[in-house]
Amino acid sequence: MENIPFFCYNLFMDKKNLYEKIIIGFQSKDEKEIIELLKQYPYGGIIFFRKNIENLEHLKYMISKTKENFPCRNLVFSIDQEMGEINRIKEGIDNIQGGREFGKIKDRKERVALAGKLAVQLEYAGININFAPVADISSSKDDFMFNRCFGDNPKDVSDAVEDWIKGFKKTKVKSVLKHFPGHGGTIVDSHKSLPVKKISLKDWENHDLIPFLRGIKAGAEGIMLAHIHYPEIDGKPVPISHFFLNYLRDKIGYKGIIISDDIEMEGFLKSGDLYENIKFLVNSSINYIILGRNLKKEFSEELKNIIY
Repeated sequence: MENIPFFCYNLFMDKKNLYEKIIIGFQSKDEKEIIELLKQYPYGGIIFFRKNIENLEHLKYMISKTKENFPCRNLVFSIDQEMGEINRIKEGIDNIQGGREFGKIKDRKERVALAGKLAVQLEYAGININFAPVADISSSKDDFMFNRCFGDNPKDVSDAVEDWIKGFKKTKVKSVLKHFPGHGGTIVDSHKSLPVKKISLKDWENHDLIPFLRGIKAGAEGIMLAHIHYPEIDGKPVPISHFFLNYLRDKIGYKGIIISDDIEMEGFLKSGDLYENIKFLVNSSINYIILGRNLKKEFSEELKNIIY
């Protein structure tokens, strides 16, 4: 796909390219399900949720067995281990502070050490991508993201983001900044609908963008795109926004991994023509697409028909 001229991008969707971009979720706590999924389609990797994990040792076992079966595939083994509200591993792991509690720690060396401790444990289990830290800014308790954010202003959030990434740099576990271009200041939960954030380009660059820039400078290997609409900046919602992708790749010159948040979230499903939007993700500079299979009991028939 990389050599296809830009004007051809919207003509078709390469299914092999689609599968290689998908980080897939699964339903059980059994590594056999993972192995069968990866035999069936050439998925790019696996995402683990709370429902899949008994404890840290169990997670390590599932990943090691999967690697044994696919020694030649460079698979992603990912998780959202933010700590605090989003804590996928409940047992066998140190319960460090997350979200606002992490941000409240005044000693920055302590924050680096805590993040480093978490990174070591994730690396031990075989995780190679952690979808954290949250780089959103939230100053209102009404915000959907309030408790998951490190603070309510760009400096405090940026400092905490930097400290988290420094801790993870002691390992090979990649850090992913989220939720670009910023989910703070919105009441709507993007799992349930499409949030709309009314902010000008100038105000966004002077506020929400700052922690992401600091995180990139600190060495974050990935950025997760939110399902959100910034109508004063672009007519298309993220992650199907040419503007925000071009901003990352061209204006900032970001060369790292870009990941779309879960496409089973209503924020994505309500963003327009589903086939065209998935085709955009496949043919864009986005590296991975999360299909978590964690939000709905049944696969959306429309989504199922497009992907398979």
